[in-house]
Amino acid sequence: MDKKQSYYIELAKIASKQSKDPRTKVGSCITKDGKILSLGWNGPPRKLNDSLVPFDCRDKTKPLKEQKYPYILHSEVNSILNYAGQLNDLVGSSLYVTVFPCHNCALQIIQAGIKEVYYLEDYGGDSESDKMSKFLFDQCGVSYKKLEN
Repeated sequence: MDKKQSYYIELAKIASKQSKDPRTKVGSCITKDGKILSLGWNGPPRKLNDSLVPFDCRDKTKPLKEQKYPYILHSEVNSILNYAGQLNDLVGSSLYVTVFPCHNCALQIIQAGIKEVYYLEDYGGDSESDKMSKFLFDQCGVSYKKLEN
C-alpha cells in the first residue's frame, strides 16, 4: 500500500467510528485527483431518530421493522449521498472502504461512475454477495484491490 492509499484508508477507518451500530463499523472515503470528496459510514438516515433503530436485532426471521437492516445505509452509499457537489463529479473517482462492498452497493458505485475500489476486508469471505460484486465490477470496468492493513 502506498502512502496515499494508506492515508485514505485511514480516513475510512476514522469515518467508521461515526457509526452508531455497536456491532458493525464500516467507513469509506471517496477521492479524486488527490482530493478528498466525501466520507461515509454505515448508519441510519440523518432525520431518523436513532432510538427507533433496533441495532441489536440481526434475526432475519423477525418482522422487518424489528430488524436493524432496513434502517441502515451502507457506508459506500452514504459517502456518495454525502457528496456536496454534483454527482457527475464522482465519475472517475476512487473509493476507499474498510469492508468490500455488497452487491447492492456495487450497483450504486458503478452508477456513480467510481472507477476503482480499495478495501481492507472481504464482506463475507467467499459469499455470493462478494462474487456478485466482483462480477458486476468486472463487467463494468471498476477495478478493485484488497489493501494490506
